[in-house]
Amino acid sequence: MPPGDTPRSLRRQGHPHHQPVSPSESHTERFGMKTAHAVLILAGVGAARLVQAGQHNRQRNVLRAVQVHQEYLETLTSDSTLLEISVSPEEDLTLEDHRALVHANRLICILAMKFRLGLLSEETLRIQARKIMERKWFRTYWARYGGFREFEAQDRIDRRFTAVFSDEFSVYPEDEAVREESAA
Repeated sequence: MPPGDTPRSLRRQGHPHHQPVSPSESHTERFGMKTAHAVLILAGVGAARLVQAGQHNRQRNVLRAVQVHQEYLETLTSDSTLLEISVSPEEDLTLEDHRALVHANRLICILAMKFRLGLLSEETLRIQARKIMERKWFRTYWARYGGFREFEAQDRIDRRFTAVFSDEFSVYPEDEAVREESAA
């Protein structure tokens, strides 16, 4: 068979690699579609990487913000003068009571960060919240500040987090002393 000749069996079957090229078909027409597909694929991969980079950047920002907040709370609990300054005059709290509420806040903030980053499922968060709400100081913290956390929730993740904690807090209806104490 001479070079460039296509076997009849392949021509009849319409094999794509052995299609005769008409003299009027240019190189661009033959390969333009392949180039367009390649450009679209590269654009898609580039866009996916940009989205992923944005997500990683947001996660780093969340981690850094939580780290700064945790450092502040640590400083607050270890320095009685700062702790005293941070107590609102309207809140009738001793320094030790306030320190206990700051400790509750620290743990709840860590759980919020883990939930936001996807390190806790909603089911696992609920288990953690249920266990935490067994302790008086966490119920006292939620009774006092849970409404504020709901108010400052920025997105569906924050709203879901506060809903889980509010649900688990509501399991303790007999704890009216904590509710009345926080309403005062």
